[in-house]
Amino acid sequence: MLKAVDSNGFYFYYEVVFKLSYSKLKYAKVTLNNPEMYALEQPAVLGIGTARDMAKLAQLLIEGKLISKPTLNLLNENLITTKDIVTGAHAERGRGTTMEHRLIGHTGLGGQNLRWDEENKLVIAFLSNGLKGGLGDRARTYVRLVETIYDCLPRNGDGNTWTTVDRSRMISARDSIKTS
Repeated sequence: MLKAVDSNGFYFYYEVVFKLSYSKLKYAKVTLNNPEMYALEQPAVLGIGTARDMAKLAQLLIEGKLISKPTLNLLNENLITTKDIVTGAHAERGRGTTMEHRLIGHTGLGGQNLRWDEENKLVIAFLSNGLKGGLGDRARTYVRLVETIYDCLPRNGDGNTWTTVDRSRMISARDSIKTS
């Protein structure tokens, strides 16, 4: 790896192996929809699956079939609650996960999300076929999907609230992405 420092003192890494792997391709133009590109084994960006596959993965997690319950509890633990310095949004983060409205999981490029809500026994897997407006859990399509899903859940005895979802935060998330 090569290391460079910008004027603010931030480190940027450029992985030589990644660049060399591109040089092995036979094409002048490299697209992501290319079997040779998928063969480069870059799991952070080249995962291939369906929303159903992702939902099954999360279901196996929360059932304790992939990891133990104590380990899952560590994933579900909120470690940091702060304002994100890049987006300015309220951010709750754990060990490799983010939290929103008791939904725990992680976002992907273009508003894609894999989240689980253990108390409501719910898994939401949202994969898009293109980049959606908004960052992470603020992507417009994802916010509307989550609101609709929770609207379908049975209500508590008072008839107004879901089991654990803080609707005021959900509405706040929706309002923060409205365009003029």
